[in-house]
Amino acid sequence: MKSFKYTLCIILILLLFQIAFSQDAKSIVQKSNELLRSKSSYSELTMEVIKKDWSRKFTMKVWAIEPDYTLVLITAPASDKGSVTLKRKTQVWNWIPNIRKEIKIPPSMMLQSWMGIKEMDGRTIPTHWEMIPEDKPGQKTVMDYLSIEFNAKIKESFFSKQNMKRVR
Repeated sequence: MKSFKYTLCIILILLLFQIAFSQDAKSIVQKSNELLRSKSSYSELTMEVIKKDWSRKFTMKVWAIEPDYTLVLITAPASDKGSVTLKRKTQVWNWIPNIRKEIKIPPSMMLQSWMGIKEMDGRTIPTHWEMIPEDKPGQKTVMDYLSIEFNAKIKESFFSKQNMKRVR
């Protein structure tokens, strides 16, 4: 009887492993994307840009309605505090408070792409991302999520050029 239970346990474990590891790459990426996506979100994060001879760290707040609307407020360092980036569908603007100027970003500058795992707002997600350019050794951009709220109550009207100058 013991050997039957032992054999049954092994068979069950093998079946579970087969089910768990039989996903293809497309379904793994899709599941990963689903963890990070929601109708809307509010998050706080840090981002550090590291070059060979210097680095710079930013802290920011991000509001988003997927996939068309995003507003990013820089909260640190002091020299960049208050700077805002707004994305509405395919258009992107920056607000630079020091010079009180709004700048439209051309689509050609939007071609750069942007992973530690932690539970936030009930989901286990990658919270530490490192982007390393293949052709630039010693350089990287590091991004760490500090918090995130999925399906946050955000109205589309929040994503306006006027709000770029008011958001805090």
